[in-house]
Amino acid sequence: MDGEIVRNQPPEVYGGIESTGIKTDTFVSGDKFDKKAIIDVIKELAEVVAYDFLIREDGSVEFSSPNIWKAGNFDRNGQSIYVIYDERGLPVRVGEDHPDAQPFIPVVDELVDLFDYSATLSSQNYVSEIIIGTDAPDPKNPHSTGFVRKKPKDAENLRGIEKPALWISQLFQSEEELSIMAELIAIRLWFAERTGSAVIMANPCFQLGDQIQLKERNTNETFIHLLRGIDSTNDLEEGVWTYNITTNWLGDANNWVISTESHEYITISERLDRWQQITQRGLEGPQATPDSGSLEFTLEFTKSAFVLPYNVELSPDEEVAGELPGDDEEELDDDFPPSDPNDAGYPTLIGGEENWGAIARIKVYGEVRDAYLKNEMFSRPLGSVDDTSLVMVHENQTVLNSRIPRIDSTLHLGTLGRPGELTEYVILMSGPSRSVGAANFRLSIGGSGIREVPASSSTVIVRGEDSQ
Repeated sequence: MDGEIVRNQPPEVYGGIESTGIKTDTFVSGDKFDKKAIIDVIKELAEVVAYDFLIREDGSVEFSSPNIWKAGNFDRNGQSIYVIYDERGLPVRVGEDHPDAQPFIPVVDELVDLFDYSATLSSQNYVSEIIIGTDAPDPKNPHSTGFVRKKPKDAENLRGIEKPALWISQLFQSEEELSIMAELIAIRLWFAERTGSAVIMANPCFQLGDQIQLKERNTNETFIHLLRGIDSTNDLEEGVWTYNITTNWLGDANNWVISTESHEYITISERLDRWQQITQRGLEGPQATPDSGSLEFTLEFTKSAFVLPYNVELSPDEEVAGELPGDDEEELDDDFPPSDPNDAGYPTLIGGEENWGAIARIKVYGEVRDAYLKNEMFSRPLGSVDDTSLVMVHENQTVLNSRIPRIDSTLHLGTLGRPGELTEYVILMSGPSRSVGAANFRLSIGGSGIREVPASSSTVIVRGEDSQ
């Protein structure tokens, strides 16, 4: 019957749909896409899983991840193509286990079919940070939305200019998904900064998402490129058929732009490396680990100030930094602080509604000596730093009791971490607000021989029932 909804049956699709490889119980209601064009629905789903959607030359569809994780191409069934070359130099497809097998990557050479080539390095896509959230922030309750922040590698090229990129989607279900998406967007932005344009002889076998190798002597170009755009021009009068192509640079098989190790181009996190291994993207190499002696640092305001279980009265000149806890330090039975506000023991309001709370998390890879915390911004609504409390916690024990340092001053943390290990710390901060308005807080953490890592957060200080 026309218009009847068929349930519990997979739709018939002419083309190829690549699985994300992720099992989930998430159900997206059809109401979410009510009154939307089918192409808009497809594009939104493709964005959420960081896939590409395109219509092939024969009218079939393709829904797949970008071909950026390893050198090589795939056939219509999604299988990697491996070849050997015969005595005439022509490719012959073989199995991956063939002793002389190599990934099939067509060569476009200026001596044969490359007519023009140019490379572009653009700063247009530089961003200072990437923010991925699950809902639009509410000024009266800024923590009603879950979000993550990521600073792309090229953000330093902005030299302090704030140019954030924000994306909100309610389809994300966890911080893990938000973090992976932020990193995938950072990779896309990196590729958008480095593009190539070429005029080549038309080849109907080429399609978007293929990898090709360009050879051009003047620029010493011999690298692998990803086809991102094809503009076909067929001049029937002159008998000339050419493609104007747009590409992204991928490096070569021995120097791929994406790596699990410390790399001058794109170094992926252990989280993203685990995802690409599970989903069989094909990137090979050691398990991704950050550089030894490096830091990750995040900062956010909480829904309320903390009831600190480490109430210690300190005089202004008391020495508090860099000391590990002794036997008399209080140790909590459970992890503190709980990450879920609904969990028992989550920090609650202290001293009335005029107090605010903030939490910073530090991940130390290896050992960092002479670590310090620097206050770069502490706006007026947050009050005076002299009235604040700062408690640093590691493995449920207090390792530091102090106050937030004054603007452009530092709080010495001593040595953080242990050689060859990942060590995590939590810093809880609280204080009385002085006035209403937008409050901005920015800290940075550094140490001997490493670059300072900044983190910032903002909230709205209000009075009455809707405090913060």
